[in-house]
Amino acid sequence: MVRQHKIQAASNWLRLVNNLSRSFNLASRDIEEVLQSLLKELLKELGANAVAIWTVEEKTQFMKIEASAGLDSLYVRYFNKTDRVKIGQGIVGKVMVERKTRYVASGKKNSLNIPRWSAIDRDEGFSASVAAPMFIGKNIVGAFEVFYKKQKTSFLAGELQFIEITADQVAVTIENIKNYETIVRSEKNLLDQVERLSELQKTTQSLSLSVNKSIDEPLKVFNEYLEKRFDIKGLVLFQKEESSGVLRLITSLGVSKPMNDYLKTHLQQPGPGTLSGLAFQDKEIKTSSKVFVDERFMKPSRIMLSIEKRSAMIALPLVVRDEAMGVMVALYEKPHVFSREEIAILDMAARFLGVSLLNINFFESLVSEKQKTANIINSLNEGIILYGNDSKILLLNPKAEELLLVRTEDVIGRIITREVSEENIFLKNIYNIGNLLLGDNDKTEYATEGSERIILEVSSVPVYGVGHEKIGFMHTLRDITKEKEIEMLKSKFLVTASHQLRTPISGLRWALDILEKGEKGALNPAQQELVQKTSMVATGLNDLLNDLLTITKAEEEGLLYDFKKQDILPILKKIIADLEMPSKEYNVTLSFIEPSAPPPQVNVDSVAISQAIRNVIDNALRYSLPKGIVGVSLDAAEGNIVIRVRDSGIGISKEDQKFIFTKFYRAKNAPAQQTRGSGLGLYLSKNIIERHKGRVVFSSKEGEGTEFYIYLPAATP
Repeated sequence: MVRQHKIQAASNWLRLVNNLSRSFNLASRDIEEVLQSLLKELLKELGANAVAIWTVEEKTQFMKIEASAGLDSLYVRYFNKTDRVKIGQGIVGKVMVERKTRYVASGKKNSLNIPRWSAIDRDEGFSASVAAPMFIGKNIVGAFEVFYKKQKTSFLAGELQFIEITADQVAVTIENIKNYETIVRSEKNLLDQVERLSELQKTTQSLSLSVNKSIDEPLKVFNEYLEKRFDIKGLVLFQKEESSGVLRLITSLGVSKPMNDYLKTHLQQPGPGTLSGLAFQDKEIKTSSKVFVDERFMKPSRIMLSIEKRSAMIALPLVVRDEAMGVMVALYEKPHVFSREEIAILDMAARFLGVSLLNINFFESLVSEKQKTANIINSLNEGIILYGNDSKILLLNPKAEELLLVRTEDVIGRIITREVSEENIFLKNIYNIGNLLLGDNDKTEYATEGSERIILEVSSVPVYGVGHEKIGFMHTLRDITKEKEIEMLKSKFLVTASHQLRTPISGLRWALDILEKGEKGALNPAQQELVQKTSMVATGLNDLLNDLLTITKAEEEGLLYDFKKQDILPILKKIIADLEMPSKEYNVTLSFIEPSAPPPQVNVDSVAISQAIRNVIDNALRYSLPKGIVGVSLDAAEGNIVIRVRDSGIGISKEDQKFIFTKFYRAKNAPAQQTRGSGLGLYLSKNIIERHKGRVVFSSKEGEGTEFYIYLPAATP
């Protein structure tokens, strides 16, 4: 879902790195010029306002801005001439020591920079910055810093990855320019030099990263150049296998099929035994001018090289950000003496390939993750609609298409406005769902319009990016049509049964009342006790029928509440007074703490809210132990009045707590308390309180009691 857009951003960044690597060629030695040409793309993809390349002066060991784009010349002069940066100072100095990327986010305390430098950045309008170390293999040669003027409270992992990739690309370029200079100095013939440099330029361009091609394509071009230039007779590329740590063959050029099969089946172990294993382990270039007399090779390797008629080889580790990714091996037919130019060019190629492998792996992992996520979403039995912060629809899974009778291509990338919704009834349903008044993690029901009417349970879930920054929201759609139909049938049955039972129960209560009063003759004590118990059962049954009818009406939204702005205190006092007698029967003390100041008024139906509060307090009395205390208090807090009901009863176990507001549910420890109850009281209370736009929550620990909180919004003045 959201990852789909991360994939797109990553793809854009990788293509920008491709452009970057193509721009850093032998014909362009001016890094400032290259950055200026790419600044627009950097601004587009990162929203950056300036970039700077920091290197270390060999003589002074001070850091200096080697090249920049978007920075004022006075800013550059200040740090290069006036107030020099030492390694370990400021954000760029710290990344040199810590060997990892650091950033300063907008609005956060800047503990990375010296205060006077932070003040200069603020004067320039920069509110955030990122600094990444520039690696050449396992060595750091400088820092790459990106500046932002807009508010950046956090950075996505993909952004930081792209900045690190760019930093490494810049580092490779700086090193390559030095290598080119070495080549230029070593060449005597100017014409030959230009020709070789031009050919090398084309070859290095072939090694630049492209997300749409494998490593084989650029490697083939490079192998042809090496064979022509240095008489290399074979190129082999190994990559570290993450699960086992061994070196697995990726591709080979210029070797026989038996040799290729041998390398496939005989995985290279890091360490002694092979030149590639040593180069990988030590992260250093290893050469062998005569492999048959080189004791660093195990016998099977020497035999295979002998069969292949290869007498010399060089193994170069593919190191990126101080981590070995694999090894590149070049083979020679005859014993060979390696020149500085040759090693420099091969080393340059290894660095390019290392960065390319890292980025290809990164992109492939994102694609794989995207596919896994897509498979999960597409197999869900619930509809999913993903929105951006601007309410643009970013994703619609197959189940949502089925429920809403729309096609993905008709809504993806669109903001469904009221005007758009008039096109057809299906878009109208999309519009209505997108505009439901739902907070984060809220849910509600929605009945679709049209001939294929269904009832959906719509849940809203916020979607966060890296740094807990909200980047959109998601609606999940669950078809509850059958559930609602069953509920309706049950409700109709309960209403019918309740009405039909009322008449005989009323007759039973009337008859018991006559017997209890002695109108048909005096009763002995045993008879009197039997009549009283039967009367209590009949009264409880009558109360149950009343609760069932009330719940049924409430669920069908048939209850018409008479909301009035009034004080809650008199209502609460009357409830306490009415429950004084029952509390004595339970042998429980009922106490009420009045507020120190008059609480604000509330908009309530006094009859309904009285029933809701009474149920909660009565529940506390029932489940309190003999000689226990039930405390009730009233307070005002943050635009609400809060009624707190605390008991010292049996408490609610963790496994029971999630069912406490469910119809007919009684906790497992309730029978041990020998309490009467239908399991409807708290369900009804929650329903009534929520109809008053309030909420009821609780905290409990088994054996220690329970505390309920009833929140009702204060009435507006």
